[in-house]
Amino acid sequence: MLNIKNEEAFRLATELSALTGDTKTRVVIDALRQRLREVRRTRDRQVLSKALMQIGVECAGHIRGPAASSDHDDLYGEDGLPE
Repeated sequence: MLNIKNEEAFRLATELSALTGDTKTRVVIDALRQRLREVRRTRDRQVLSKALMQIGVECAGHIRGPAASSDHDDLYGEDGLPE
């Protein structure tokens, strides 16, 4: 069981309950679910970001010498068409 004795929490739950017609219990549960979704989403993004950065580090370790040019001039003739 959860028993919160905080004036601000009670006031906010009461106001939201009055506006929505939901019980105070329902508005607290909904708020907690929403916050939990937000925290999980942020955590999941951070985990994915770290994993992608690690992949980048591992791939960079396999590159030997300077990177080749990306202008691809050698693939096109003077007229700009592929050779």
